[in-house]
Parts: sequence; structure tokens; C-alpha cells
Amino acid sequence: MTDISDRVAQAVTLSRITSNDRHLSPAVRKRAFGCALLCANHQYALALQRLDALHKDTVPHLKTQAPQVDYARCIGVLTFWRFNIDITIKTAFPDHDNYRRRIERSKHPETLLTSDLGPDPLVQANHSWLAPARLIAGLTAAQTQIRLNFNQPPPYVIMVFSKSKMQAAGVEVREPRGIDAIPRRLTQWHPGNVPGERIDRDIPLAALERLEWRP
Repeated sequence: MTDISDRVAQAVTLSRITSNDRHLSPAVRKRAFGCALLCANHQYALALQRLDALHKDTVPHLKTQAPQVDYARCIGVLTFWRFNIDITIKTAFPDHDNYRRRIERSKHPETLLTSDLGPDPLVQANHSWLAPARLIAGLTAAQTQIRLNFNQPPPYVIMVFSKSKMQAAGVEVREPRGIDAIPRRLTQWHPGNVPGERIDRDIPLAALERLEWRP
């Protein structure tokens, strides 16, 4: 559970990130500044509520475009176990560590990961942070963690989305803005955090080119 000090830091930092983003409209930045004023008056819970509402109101109007390169999403085993495997597979493992050991024992981990995939969409909007696939191609897990400024430890599951499959599935992307840090409380995010980083709404299974296991 998030404690009070965490909520205070989240409200203050997310208000600042959003209000300082000059790529957002003046109206959006003004509302974010209002949330900062709430923080100054110690109304942190209300500030977070209004930031969430601001995100919901703003994101549908941000311009997207068809992807021009292949993209990748890097996640830890815990995230993959929680959100991406079929429920019948998930119930066979009491926690993600047991699932991780299953993958580590496999001679063909990518094939096993792919066969375990469950619900569509593969990636929901608030989690659809993508990096150009070439940015992390051929890296070790430790190098990947540094390159992506990633706070989850290895091993990683890498979702690779080809440009052609993304376009065929109707996926469109855009540059992340300060407002995108709000849902997941990404207080360490800043513009240009990952070169070429993009975000989408929902990404369907049809856009997936392959999965990679990076121990």
C-alpha cells in the first residue's frame, strides 16, 4: 500500500511534470498548475484525483501517427505473470518466481512464453511504453536495464512489435508527454528519458512480432 509520504511526493512531482511540459496546451498546463496549488495547501489526495481526471480528459485528444520503425516493450517476469499469461497457466503457479523457474528450465523459453500468452489486448494503454527495437537489440539484461532507465530487475521479457504488424493492426504511436506519467505515478520520468520512446493506446496481440527472453 502506498503510504502518505509516497502520495505527497507523487502529487507534487506529477503536478510539476505536467505543468512544466510545454508540449501540452496552456489549458492542460493551467489545470496541472492548479493541482500544484492544491499540493501547496496540503491537499495531496485531491490533487492526485484531479490529475487522474486531467489525464482522462486529455489523452484522447493527443495526436498519434502510424509507427515508422519496429518497437519493443521490456517488462519483468512479475509484470508478464500478472498481466500477460493465460489464466489457466497462471493458476498453476502460486507466484511469479515459480513461473520464472519454469521459463529458466526450458530449452526454448521464447516458444514457451509465446504459448503462454493470454488476453487481448496484449498491452493496455497506460502500460504501452515503447522503445525503438534497435535501441536495445543485442544488449544483455544489465545493459538493457541501464539503456531504458528501468527500475525492475532482470530477467526480462521483450515484446517486439514490427512496423508492418503494428500498421496492419491499426496501432498508432505518439511521443510521451508529462501527462502520461500520471496513471502509473512515474515520478522519475522526464522528456527524452528514453531516446525515441513512444506510447500507444491499446496494443493487440496481432501487432506482436515475437517475444524474447533476456536473463
